[in-house]
Amino acid sequence: MAVGDVDADGHPDVVTGGVGLLLNTGTYTLLAARPTAAPNISLAPNPAHDDFTVQLPANSGSTKAALLNALGQVVRRPAVSGAGFRVETAGLAPGVYSLRLHSGAGPVAKRVVVE
Repeated sequence: MAVGDVDADGHPDVVTGGVGLLLNTGTYTLLAARPTAAPNISLAPNPAHDDFTVQLPANSGSTKAALLNALGQVVRRPAVSGAGFRVETAGLAPGVYSLRLHSGAGPVAKRVVVE
C-alpha cells in the first residue's frame, strides 16, 4: 500500500496494490478484480502440432469455446461435447493462442502454443 497525492488536491490518498484506489473523498473505485480460481481444465499436448485435447471438470455444464490468435481473432470454434473435446490446429501459423471457454461458472482463458 502506498500513500501519496494521486489526484493533486493537496490531501494524501491511499493506493492499494493495483486492486483499488481509495481517495480522501471516501469513494472507492475498483481498478481490477481479483482473479478467481480457474477450474481444473487441462490442455494436452501443449505445445500442439495438429490438434490438442481439452479436459473439462465433470460439472462444467454447457460450455462454448473459441480459439483466438495473438490479435484476438477467432480462428476456430470447436464443438464442445461432454467433459472433453478436441481442437484442430492443423493449418494454423505457429505461435501462442488463447482458448476462451464460457460456461455457467464464467469465462476462462487458457494459453496454448501451436508449433
